[in-house]
Amino acid sequence: MTIFTDQAATLAELRGGKLALLPATYVDGAALSDIYLWNQVLSAEEEVSRRLAVPLEPTRVFSVGGPTSDELTELGDSPYLVEPGYDGGGFQGLWQWDTLQLNTRPLISVQEVKFVYPGINETVYVVPPDWIYLDAKSAILQFTAAPTAGGLPGAIVAMKVFALGRAVPQMIRVKYTAGLTPRHPTFRDVRNLVLRMAVLRILLDAFIPQSGSISADGLSQSTSMDTAKYQDAIDADLENLRERINGLMFGVL
Repeated sequence: MTIFTDQAATLAELRGGKLALLPATYVDGAALSDIYLWNQVLSAEEEVSRRLAVPLEPTRVFSVGGPTSDELTELGDSPYLVEPGYDGGGFQGLWQWDTLQLNTRPLISVQEVKFVYPGINETVYVVPPDWIYLDAKSAILQFTAAPTAGGLPGAIVAMKVFALGRAVPQMIRVKYTAGLTPRHPTFRDVRNLVLRMAVLRILLDAFIPQSGSISADGLSQSTSMDTAKYQDAIDADLENLRERINGLMFGVL
């Protein structure tokens, strides 16, 4: 799948826009085949997604075991990922438990959170949807128990289940949807960056020299292009977009 749903329109935009801005001495967009240009766009899209560390389109995320046959049928051609389960968090007070940081962001929606004992794959508890609070940008889930229809005892039983999950690895299994949507504030910038990345790949394939000169009938023309600076500009935009989408990220060694 790709964020460019209209191949013909995308290639026309590439030829009539970004490639047209380059001197014909370097790249003649009209002479490049549709197949070649489309492959460059798709490769650039994969690289941008990898370097931003986010899916560029809504992607279903499944836990241990992956999707069932029925879920695969429902997905059709839509993208999906499979990740391991999460360790239990344990509760912090009478009504609140730790947050759960999901692996893929930004978060769009959560389909299911359940506790499954590893090895026997037996569901221990399915978390009620109204107990789950979402931080979409950071892909964080917060769990807050509420009294059930039967009153407080049901919530207390659930507390014991949460506490039990604290020491059991990969017990929490989450099905959710993550990635960018066309309404995300960075979507247009990401799309534009993919096309710029595709142009850079074309230039690198053509092995453009940094400078050159052309002479004909006593006339001369000098041209220069530094692809390294073009690469630096793209790298800077990638870093900026990664911070806008994911927030500041840091680690301590």
